[in-house]
Amino acid sequence: MAKSVELRLGLDRNLGMVVRALELLAQAFDEGERGWLDYRTAAELLEPLHPSAGQFERSLLAQLISEGVLAEEPVTDENGKVAQIVRFSFERFSDHRIARQLLDHALDTASPTNSFLLGTPLHTYLTRDQAYEHQGVIEALAIQLPERCGLELPDALPRDAKNRHLAHRAFHDSVLWREQKAFTKRTMELLQKASRFTGREEALRTMLAIATEPENIFNAEHLHDLLVKLPMPERDKGWSIYVAQEASEDDSPIETLITWTAQNGFEMIADDRAELAALTLTWLFSTSNRMVRDRATKALAALLAPRLALAAKLVERFQAVNDPYVLERLLGAAYGAALQGLTTDGLGAIADAAYRCVRPRRGFGSCPYP
Repeated sequence: MAKSVELRLGLDRNLGMVVRALELLAQAFDEGERGWLDYRTAAELLEPLHPSAGQFERSLLAQLISEGVLAEEPVTDENGKVAQIVRFSFERFSDHRIARQLLDHALDTASPTNSFLLGTPLHTYLTRDQAYEHQGVIEALAIQLPERCGLELPDALPRDAKNRHLAHRAFHDSVLWREQKAFTKRTMELLQKASRFTGREEALRTMLAIATEPENIFNAEHLHDLLVKLPMPERDKGWSIYVAQEASEDDSPIETLITWTAQNGFEMIADDRAELAALTLTWLFSTSNRMVRDRATKALAALLAPRLALAAKLVERFQAVNDPYVLERLLGAAYGAALQGLTTDGLGAIADAAYRCVRPRRGFGSCPYP
């Protein structure tokens, strides 16, 4: 984009004028906490950087709009007059800049909750009558606040503060956009509470969505630790039935995982991410939903085909699982992976693990097959 504008206006690339122009605009957008400027003000701001003498084809602002970096649109002001404003096409970029500015100026990381007390800039911003107009900024705050100090936005506002529902909504809508290391036990508790209002198992949905993230403490390893300890009836009640129902949703993280793995399983994937994906897919086998089991089996076979050592490791981890469905499908996926013939590395390990599972010896656990 910068090269295109520089070429069209005959600018010296070494001066970085396009980048400087965007930085000037971003700072001006932030100052009013609106995320935009009226067209004339924006043009005047850039004029000293690259004089256009009022010529459209020489205007740096016009070229940035033409490239789609900026958007020009009409708005109605408080007096009912229509004015042309300029903003970033990617509104989230502006939202996050404003949120960062608010936190830089008003957040005390040593005592973050005090930064949201009555009379503070953050309290005022979140509780004013027009706060709903800046939901994007509030979502950005819900992302950046826990990343900075571990405090969740719904916990930051006093209990008697106005607009607490905006903070809860921002938390829920933005939780998957935060850094993986910013997930805490409190994050999951708030998601569980949100389930009472959304009617969905928000904590489980989120754990499935972040299951393949190595840096997230609630990834597939956490899910495995929870599920493997449960008696089968209890696990079916809380997990297997949920999987059967959740998979039918259009935005289901289960569908996303199965589709992604089926399409990319044969490709290069980081070892830790591949193992987390395999672990999650294996636990999907406990559901009574035949379509989910079949598609998850095919996806897992694709993932394991070039990773037979991982297949052997999975079989060993699930040797003593108390659900025949899970082990049966896992062995089927491992067999299908081996038949692909993509590699022989780990083939012996699979055979050994499968033999010890089906013909258990002392010290190797039990198996549901005679």
